[in-house]
Amino acid sequence: MIHVILRMCVCCLLVLSSGCVPLLLGSAAGGAYAYVAGEMQVTEHVPMEVLWIASQEALEDLELQVVSRDKDGLTAAITALGSEEKEIKVRLEKKSASITVIRIRVGIFGDEQFSQLILEKIRQRTPYGDWY
Repeated sequence: MIHVILRMCVCCLLVLSSGCVPLLLGSAAGGAYAYVAGEMQVTEHVPMEVLWIASQEALEDLELQVVSRDKDGLTAAITALGSEEKEIKVRLEKKSASITVIRIRVGIFGDEQFSQLILEKIRQRTPYGDWY
């Protein structure tokens, strides 16, 4: 019951704080994510360093060509190229020692299904992958 209330509160906050209406969905893996203006956003209870490694491995699993990697203590970004030179960006933002926001954008306008596939691959590559 508390999860339902929490998801409703998050949904209300997203709608009230954004100029566009976000799409809040449950992923196939069981977690929730927001998909707004072509970008997937999800908050994970996983340290950024773990997700940094998992993100790189996930993109390699999908045979995407990584063209840039950038990381500091609070943020990280990976850019890769997919089919037809479509740019894929995975950005991480450290919120605390164990909470990280993941943002995934595929191409200019976004691709929700492919973004979800990337998220699932990242989750599989974490030590917590079987928790989802």
